[in-house]
Amino acid sequence: MSEQYLSQDEIDALLDTPQGDAADAAATAADGADASGDSGAAAGTVDGAASGEAAEAAGDGAGSPAGAMGRPADRGVPQPYDLARQERIIRGRLPALELIHERFARSMGLAMFAFMQRNPEITASEPVVGRYSDFLATVENPSSINIMQTKPLAGSALLVFQGQLVSTIVDLMFGGSGRPVKKSEGREFSQTEQRLIRKLINLARTEYGRAWAPLMPFEMEFARAETQPQFANIAIPAEMVVSTTFTLDFGGKSGTMQVCIPYSVLEPVRDTLASSLNTQGAGEKRSWQGQMSQEIRPAGVQLVAELTTATLTLGELMRLQTGDVIEIEPGPQATLKIGQVPIFSGRYGEHNGRYAVRIDTVNAYTDLPQD
Repeated sequence: MSEQYLSQDEIDALLDTPQGDAADAAATAADGADASGDSGAAAGTVDGAASGEAAEAAGDGAGSPAGAMGRPADRGVPQPYDLARQERIIRGRLPALELIHERFARSMGLAMFAFMQRNPEITASEPVVGRYSDFLATVENPSSINIMQTKPLAGSALLVFQGQLVSTIVDLMFGGSGRPVKKSEGREFSQTEQRLIRKLINLARTEYGRAWAPLMPFEMEFARAETQPQFANIAIPAEMVVSTTFTLDFGGKSGTMQVCIPYSVLEPVRDTLASSLNTQGAGEKRSWQGQMSQEIRPAGVQLVAELTTATLTLGELMRLQTGDVIEIEPGPQATLKIGQVPIFSGRYGEHNGRYAVRIDTVNAYTDLPQD
């Protein structure tokens, strides 16, 4: 019997066949080759079996997610990937950012009340992570789209005021009921509306920075304004952004404000924003400590000036009686204590006819604030 070898085409056909069917096809091909001794017959058997199985696999793959590849998706076959796309899989929530936005909603409501003597109810949605193009599709036309530079984080963000919100606030401030004025798409805002928008920007950027303060310094500086979303190019369409919508309700008349930050801007502090609430609680704790420090300052304490000390044995102390004299040697300085804690040191003497101590040093280990 002459040795028979499979051609490269036959090997490729076997590799394209499911494992169980491939073994049957190979066994059939081997039996055919041994029985006939004809390499052409063996090749025909292998080709027929392999081509039939390959066609069946291709037919099954057409309806599967990897149908374009002609193989099932669960076999570890490489899939095509467009390197030009910036879309990434981002898992997990950003609980610290949610707290920041909730704090911003509360403080912005107070700022709006001080500004227009109206108390809007402001609610914040959960941060949404998605493509920048998807966010721009949610921006209504007309809207005031303001590009803000973020500091110290490098990059830009969007602060968007819906046109309906702007017209509602204008109507309320001029004595109206808050009925929004319908604006046609592409129409510019009036001078009055632009002045109001600038005021809203200043209020929002101030309160947004305060909302971040317990976590880290964060500022937004106005760069420029746009009315068309396609000109607000803070990111490429496929880049991932984090957006939050704030709804301002003025007793039945409402509008929205949006904050959009590219994910790449938040990337340096992602671990902090994605951490548990304990991290944010530490910031709140520092805030409470500062407030308690201010509140405790008026509390009264007893300050004792220790001029000198004397050292006695226990026996000498037990023998002391009324009228006994203890010799002391005054030192050059007195120590001022609160309880048993030494706070200051200084020279003692007289001042304006009264005994006094001039403070020369402050004990550093007491960590007293220097106002």
